[in-house]
Amino acid sequence: GGVRLDWLGIEGAKIDGSIKVWDTSKVDAFTGRTIRIDSNEYVSWSVSFRHDTSWKGLSYGVDVNDRGHFFLTESDFVLKYWPKPNVNPFVEFRPIGDVVVRLAAIDLFRPKEPRIVNYFDGNRATANPTFREIRQWHFGRSVTLSVRGTF
Repeated sequence: GGVRLDWLGIEGAKIDGSIKVWDTSKVDAFTGRTIRIDSNEYVSWSVSFRHDTSWKGLSYGVDVNDRGHFFLTESDFVLKYWPKPNVNPFVEFRPIGDVVVRLAAIDLFRPKEPRIVNYFDGNRATANPTFREIRQWHFGRSVTLSVRGTF
């Protein structure tokens, strides 16, 4: 699917998008309570742009997505994590025959992302919270160069 952009004069270009909505829960093994997996967001989205040109199979584009939020529990802590949108640009071309050279990046802008961890003194089913840790995660970007084809 997606929307082709030929009507705007950009031959070979298209925009795709998706939205996922959910409501998931689990029973906490230590407290016995039903907990929503993601307490704040029930929507995940992605938008991508791709432009295929006729010059040596040159294509370029970008994918932007929110990567989804998550909620993790263990016996002595609860972690909540809210990642910010991820930007993944790429460029690829065909220098010879079926050989494709691709340069792609993940997490290009390296946003700082909040996470909250609540620690408990012992099993959290019966213990009192000891402290709350509020931090920023700063993931590293990834750049990949790949060459594929028949040699």
